[in-house]
Amino acid sequence: MKIAIVGATGQLGRRTLDAVLHRGAPPTEAVAAVRTPDKLADYAARGVEVRRADYDDSDSLVAAFAGVQRVLLTPSLASPGARCVQYENAITAARQSGVHHLVHYGLVPGMLQSGPGGRYQVLDRDAPAGELTYRIVEIEHSGDR
Repeated sequence: MKIAIVGATGQLGRRTLDAVLHRGAPPTEAVAAVRTPDKLADYAARGVEVRRADYDDSDSLVAAFAGVQRVLLTPSLASPGARCVQYENAITAARQSGVHHLVHYGLVPGMLQSGPGGRYQVLDRDAPAGELTYRIVEIEHSGDR
């Protein structure tokens, strides 16, 4: 089962990629989805598929998630408002690509909701059977507080 780790050149993304590989996942089952693929040439040489992906480029996300069943979103350095749009791009791309499960590290949705229908509510609701499911992992000291 392929997993894409968005932001695998960042500190959290790279550590997560290392943990996935250390736990015995074959490198061919890991996809490093990053803005600058050349930064992960060493992982590509080990068999990890490195694909270009940018939260601000929906087409790149759709291409990066192709053939992937699980996606891990790591926090970007964008402002919370811009990050909200970026995560919507990623969720839409995941749905279009047939991803089954999405995990989000970082911001707690309740912190950013703008009331009923707030953008982050899409991350916190249960998906109907057969659709994309979500898990949100709060990072206590993510710098977003």
